Amino acid sequence: MTIGEKIRQSRKSKGMRGEDLGLAVGLTKSTISKIEKDGIKGGPDPETLVRISEALEDKSILIYALLNNPICQRIIPRAFAPLNNINENTSAILAKLREELNEAVEAVDILARIFSVKDPTTTPAYKETLLAKLEQIIDAPRCIEELFAHLKECGAMSEEEHLEVHIRQQAKVEAHGHHKPCQKVA
Repeated sequence: MTIGEKIRQSRKSKGMRGEDLGLAVGLTKSTISKIEKDGIKGGPDPETLVRISEALEDKSILIYALLNNPICQRIIPRAFAPLNNINENTSAILAKLREELNEAVEAVDILARIFSVKDPTTTPAYKETLLAKLEQIIDAPRCIEELFAHLKECGAMSEEEHLEVHIRQQAKVEAHGHHKPCQKVA
C-alpha cells in the first residue's frame, strides 16, 4: 500500500468524496486525486499530510507515512528509543527484529568469552554482565513472537501455517541430527 492508497482508503471509509476532502484541507479535487494516485513526486509535503490526517480524523496516515519513509525508518528508532515498539507494519517489526538479533549476537559473543575461562564467576562484574546479556538475548524471541502475532493478525499467515513453519523446521534439524525432540521418561 502506498501513502496515496492509505489516504484514499481512509477517505472512502469516512464516506467522503475527493472534492469534500479537498475543501476541508484547502486543496483542489484534482490535487487530492494526484495525492491519492501518488502523482506528486516525493509525496505530499508534511503539512499537507497533517491537514489530511486531521480532516479524516485518522492519525494512522501520519504513522504510515513515517514508518514507510526510508529516512525516518533509520532515524526514528535511534533518536526516539520508545518508538521502537511501533508495530503498525511488518517492515517496522522486521527492522526491530534485526536490531534485537544483532544485539543478541553481541551478547552471546560476550557470554561465550566469559564462559571460556575455567571459573567464569571470577570475571569482573560477572553477575551484572550475565543478567544484562541474558536480557538482550531474551528480547529476540519476544520480537519473533510479535512478528508471528502480527502476521496472523494482518492475515499474512494463518495459525496452521505458523504451526507448519515449526513442523518443517523441526523436520529439517532432525534430518541433520540436531535438536532432536526430548524423550519423555515413563
